[in-house]
Amino acid sequence: MRKLARDCWQDMGIDWIIGEMILNHERDGLDKWYMHAHSREQMRKALKEWGEVVLG
Repeated sequence: MRKLARDCWQDMGIDWIIGEMILNHERDGLDKWYMHAHSREQMRKALKEWGEVVLG
């Protein structure tokens, strides 16, 4: 299911790094701290769009 979701997100135009963060893939060093605050809203938006696709 994670692979399918990841492929669909890519087709939907969701940024690669946002998809990685939604899947909780580990990032290196300071990237995880600097990117987390900025990306929270983008992750929320991506999951909302995904929910609309899944629920039709």
